[in-house]
Amino acid sequence: MKKYIAHDGINGEREDFEQIEDARTYLTGQFLDPHEGYHPDLGSCCIYELKEIVTHEIIDSKENYKYIYEEDIPEDDDESEAWPYSTDHEEIWKHHFAPPSSNSDKEKEKCYISGKITGLGLEVAKQNFHNAAVYVRSRGYEAVNPMELTPINDSFTWHDYMREDIRLLCDCGSIFMQENYNESKGAKIELEIAKSINLKIIYG
Repeated sequence: MKKYIAHDGINGEREDFEQIEDARTYLTGQFLDPHEGYHPDLGSCCIYELKEIVTHEIIDSKENYKYIYEEDIPEDDDESEAWPYSTDHEEIWKHHFAPPSSNSDKEKEKCYISGKITGLGLEVAKQNFHNAAVYVRSRGYEAVNPMELTPINDSFTWHDYMREDIRLLCDCGSIFMQENYNESKGAKIELEIAKSINLKIIYG
């Protein structure tokens, strides 16, 4: 985000600049006429320095809930919660003031992909995880796909893979649960770990 705002009061225009020297050059070109001298309204030109902007963080999202309405939760499900806010809202924001920064400098939150692997063909599982990663990236996250990051090792046991995947999970800020996660012992363990370390949970 550019730091200096050059306000051209003569023409009712403004431009944003990274450097104050560029803002000064812009304004000088607006009010200085080489034939007539300075414009009489040059006092209406000024440079503002941007100190703070209003930004927000998402503190809750419908994606974190498997059910929107209480009546949709099965009677034997004692763990799930319904969306506690108005159904008109997709997300709940908390606003605050912050120093200006470039969007390109903002690090994307990492989101771990979880789902069933054991019992599926390798190519089917890879495709499922790939599709989930594409969706997660479309939501603005950096996708952490264990099927790409944990190499296949013939000497690995199920427990070895779980140790590697949990290391990846603990470096993330959120977890995406594929629809088939309930069919996977490992995915259910990952979900419990995610809850215990307060990760954002997104259900597919």
